[in-house]
Amino acid sequence: MILAAAILHPPHGLGPVLCPSRWVTGLPCPGCGLSRSVSCAVRGMGAASFGYHPFGIPVVVLLVGVAATGLLPRRVREGLTARLQPVRPMARWVSIAFITAFIAFGAARMLLTRS
Repeated sequence: MILAAAILHPPHGLGPVLCPSRWVTGLPCPGCGLSRSVSCAVRGMGAASFGYHPFGIPVVVLLVGVAATGLLPRRVREGLTARLQPVRPMARWVSIAFITAFIAFGAARMLLTRS
């Protein structure tokens, strides 16, 4: 669903700022630019995607992986799940690192925009 929305969304946005945080504070939230970044990434516009938000391309990779997994037959998905069990603790730490980096990027951008 998100990938379909990204394909339909214009790569450089609709024009008006839709972020409530930006309306109220005038500062970008951690996710500001992510929609435009994902929209550019699905079109192969890597530099533009990174310019809007550096996490857009990893989000697209994650979404494509989840979507592709969802299309697999149930037995294949169950086998994949069983094979991935040993790396589950590492995946948890990778997820925590990704979320932490996402929030840290947003906070840094907010502080730099404010200056």
